Amino acid sequence: MAADARFLRPVRMKDTLTLLLIALRPFAGIAQSPIIEGFRVAQVGDAVQLDWFIPQGLSCLNMEVQRSEDSLAFETLTTVFGLCGSNDSDSPYDYSDREHVPGRRTYWYRIYASSGTVVSAAIRLNYRQFEPGQLILSPNPLTDAGTAQYLSLSGENLSLRWVNAQGQEVRTQLPGAPGQFDLRRDNLPGGVYVLQVISENGEVRDNRKLVLP
Repeated sequence: MAADARFLRPVRMKDTLTLLLIALRPFAGIAQSPIIEGFRVAQVGDAVQLDWFIPQGLSCLNMEVQRSEDSLAFETLTTVFGLCGSNDSDSPYDYSDREHVPGRRTYWYRIYASSGTVVSAAIRLNYRQFEPGQLILSPNPLTDAGTAQYLSLSGENLSLRWVNAQGQEVRTQLPGAPGQFDLRRDNLPGGVYVLQVISENGEVRDNRKLVLP
């Protein structure tokens, strides 16, 4: 006796989804997904900037940017729609979160897609009120890349100096944008560094410790 077609359709859809998940492995739970890569969260002024990319060939994926105040209950801030058809290059994405409670507060961010089958690692951010004359480093510890910010009301030209635990200057850099320095670990060894904001006449405006794991 032929099976009722009404009961065949969901079985075929389930099988198709199973094959899709096998093709997208490995991922599990909220571990870092190989589909969502380069996920970075940094405070930029009064906003929180999120950046990530989808590897080539896997770009047709709608993603929810989610935020939590306790790392457990996440709320969706926005949906970022995937750029389908990008098979020859990676697809970068970004989002700026400005809807937060001002002041120092801890948030967790993650990218949630395909009804939870693809979930990035949750990144913790200690949000700080952005004030003039204060150097803000994010993230800290720094594993790969981040941002240093210093708002100067005088508009003077500033530089950022890296000093290692032995008191040696290992790097000096200029801002990529007014009041903002791009942080990259590159080949620096692990340890504690002091980052100093230096004025045009060589004075230290502010400094903060930065940990490289």
